Amino acid sequence: MVPISIPEEKTSSNNVSSSIFRRPEIDNGLQNERCPPGSVPIRRTTKEELVHARYLLQQKNNSIHTNRYTQSPMYYHFVSVEEENKEGKPYYGSVAWMSVHGFELNHDQITTAQIWIQNGPAENINSIEVGWFIYPELYGNSFTRTFGYWTADGYNQTGCFNMFCPGFIQVSKRSYLGQQILPLSEEYGGKVFVKTYKVFRDPETGNWWFISNHEAIGYWPKEIFTHLTDNASIMRYGGIAGNKPQAPAPPMGNTYLPQLHDYSKTAFMMRLQYVDEKGEAFNINPDNIQTKRNTTLDQYDILFAGNVGGEYDITMAYGGPGVYVSGEPPAG
Repeated sequence: MVPISIPEEKTSSNNVSSSIFRRPEIDNGLQNERCPPGSVPIRRTTKEELVHARYLLQQKNNSIHTNRYTQSPMYYHFVSVEEENKEGKPYYGSVAWMSVHGFELNHDQITTAQIWIQNGPAENINSIEVGWFIYPELYGNSFTRTFGYWTADGYNQTGCFNMFCPGFIQVSKRSYLGQQILPLSEEYGGKVFVKTYKVFRDPETGNWWFISNHEAIGYWPKEIFTHLTDNASIMRYGGIAGNKPQAPAPPMGNTYLPQLHDYSKTAFMMRLQYVDEKGEAFNINPDNIQTKRNTTLDQYDILFAGNVGGEYDITMAYGGPGVYVSGEPPAG
């Protein structure tokens, strides 16, 4: 299956020409080959990953959640920007270009940069989330990977990361959820690598497709949702950092607090867009943006730049170093 259409980006400059930008290559272990017709790459799950996945599933009811990502107890810190939906208009997808970064995390930490597409009441919310993450507890290392997540009941009984449970249908012959991203952005002030992420509802089938760097990775069937069967009511862009009690709160973004003066020294997302019912992508309205966080500003922050024009269009910067958390929920 392929999407009926892939939304085009409506920007003042569709080509990223700045010297600080590069597109990361994918590392799929196939030496840039594609799988034969009728087949797709399936990442081999190690015994250790299987043990971790089963443990997380068994512990899911013990989670301390702001966004219940892992199924073992964690505190979550988030920053995000969200278009205030004053008129209750439906969204049919979301787009962002994200700088990609890497650093070492401990086994009891997680960090993400992501898009949220959501609908429904809080206690039973439907959510699709995509972007990049570092998640040692799930994969056993600190590689930066592309991820997808879904839930249809407020993170309770349904959903999972990537393909650790039924839900996501892969179609790409060379890319997949959980794939390592290489290369990553260089150190503070160096060259920046950006990766595009899109989620949109196919107008004909109603399935929610995931596109990365203009390649259709796969889709979440509409049948697995209750409130995302037709459209979304919430779009968010930002990051999450999670840590278990008594563990340090991990870095987010590029490990530095955000600033808007030099984009080679901050984690950012640019060309923030929504998709309409016809499958076309447009810039979000910078006048309707709300900034949200549940943490203190010395831990993590988010700065909305608005429409800066040129290659960036609608842009925001986010991230931070994190701090030690002594078993207490984050401030905010």
